[in-house]
Amino acid sequence: MSKTLIFILFISFLIGSTAFAQPHFTKGDLQSFLSSEMRYPAYAKQHCIEGTVSISFKLDAEGTLRDVKVKKGLGIDLDDEAIRLIQLTKGKWELDKNYDSTQELIVPIKFELQNYGCQLVPQATKQQAIMQYQARQGLENLVLAYYADKNLGKADPTKEAEILNLKAELGFDQEFVNAQLAQANGLLKNGKTEEACKILHFIKNIGFADADALIAANCK
Repeated sequence: MSKTLIFILFISFLIGSTAFAQPHFTKGDLQSFLSSEMRYPAYAKQHCIEGTVSISFKLDAEGTLRDVKVKKGLGIDLDDEAIRLIQLTKGKWELDKNYDSTQELIVPIKFELQNYGCQLVPQATKQQAIMQYQARQGLENLVLAYYADKNLGKADPTKEAEILNLKAELGFDQEFVNAQLAQANGLLKNGKTEEACKILHFIKNIGFADADALIAANCK
């Protein structure tokens, strides 16, 4: 029997004790909407990592999302997917005139793999995979911070060689950039500008100029 990947999304609003008018999601059932849009992240799927990520956000008077962030996460790509899902609700909210826009909404999103053999993977192995992901993320952050400083004219030039070595260790080379550009161009052709721009800015922020023209043409 072939393996099947099932996404189970559990979502609810956790609202403080103060009573106030709840926001209305205009595209039907919020759970169904997010479930249909969910893409189980590659790293988490590969390593059978499951769990619940809680995303917090606020809605302003026009129903626009503000302050979207991970309230409680797992520190891997599941966090990014949960944020992406919530951001897809942008422009799809209606608020009562008495709605308190200072209130924080918290949406817990449960990621679970079924019939995928994950029950055979020890928890210790999953935890090690999480730690490895976080370690890599730490190295990426060093590279990003260096080029952020460099763009501001504040980078320490004596650290350039160290950063280049980190980029090589992370696989941030021309082949990687070309693959990322191809993915971004595909997203642009499909009208997914926001996702494409995220990739393009990442290319720029790790010290490559290859995406600059596309950023200027497509990203605000």
